[in-house]
Amino acid sequence: MTTFTYRVVNAFVNNDTKNEELKGNPAAVIVLASDESGSISKEEKQTVARKLGLSETAFVREDVNKGGGRKYFNIEWFSPTCQVGLCGHASLASAACLFRDVLAANGEKQSSEPIVFVYDDGKSELVLERCEITGAITMSFPASPPVPVADEEASRRIELF
Repeated sequence: MTTFTYRVVNAFVNNDTKNEELKGNPAAVIVLASDESGSISKEEKQTVARKLGLSETAFVREDVNKGGGRKYFNIEWFSPTCQVGLCGHASLASAACLFRDVLAANGEKQSSEPIVFVYDDGKSELVLERCEITGAITMSFPASPPVPVADEEASRRIELF
């Protein structure tokens, strides 16, 4: 099995406040080299997530084929038991790693340029931006248009509340 370097990042914490190290929502982040993605199967990613035992583990790889002034990264999220379609706190954790470490290592000191996470087999994008002043990271989630439902399904849902 392949060896991975990972980071555990607590999302939703204020690093300027004392005693924040035990707060937040931890997620593991594994940043893969752009040529590594094809060599790691979903089964291996699932095994890694299970061994780490956190609620989510994110696997991130830069998509060097996209451009347009933004950095694009493919992202996948895994819980210990299954692949997850979208995970907010693991996305924030991944963005924190990328803004602070990976992009800075490429000469972009604490980059604030937006990055885009591509997921759902390339069908969806999540845009993340870092404020230069506060360092806060914001996410712009994709919006899905409303979908009509059958009357009986709607009334059943109303009964649940």
